[in-house]
Amino acid sequence: MKVSLKTVSGERVLFLPESLGEAYEPGRVVELVPVIGGVKVRPVGLTFTEAATRLFTEKSDLLQRLGDGE
Repeated sequence: MKVSLKTVSGERVLFLPESLGEAYEPGRVVELVPVIGGVKVRPVGLTFTEAATRLFTEKSDLLQRLGDGE
């Protein structure tokens, strides 16, 4: 996949194709990791939505186990 760097307000910007946009939603912090021959982009931490979903899922699981007497 080839993309080009652009300059926006004096900053270099890499525009991700829509297909990758789903993995890296706007506002998400990513880490750029230099690798031989290029750069790896990986997410850092969780988005608020992911964190909230995880929290409420774990809470529901805990309450279920307590209700079952575990």
